[in-house]
Amino acid sequence: MINIDMAGRVGGVLNHRVTVATGTFAWPMLLVFACLPQLPRLFGVFSAPKPTEAPASYPEGIWPLRFSANAFRHTRRFTSLFLLGMILDTLMT
Repeated sequence: MINIDMAGRVGGVLNHRVTVATGTFAWPMLLVFACLPQLPRLFGVFSAPKPTEAPASYPEGIWPLRFSANAFRHTRRFTSLFLLGMILDTLMT
């Protein structure tokens, strides 16, 4: 089942395709598509039922924030690529 957060993440990436297609931004903004391979893993975390106890692979401080930790990993990458694309777009104009 797709929730609002998942739809927002996909929509945020696809929105850049529209802005490039309409000429609002240049092609460097398409760098955000490099974060798409991370989405299936993130969606897997969001879709899975929350376990009653922490998996062995989780560090102790992350467990209560398991959704946030995974979401921030994707957000960091998306934001870095967005910023790089924006800088390149600005330098090209």
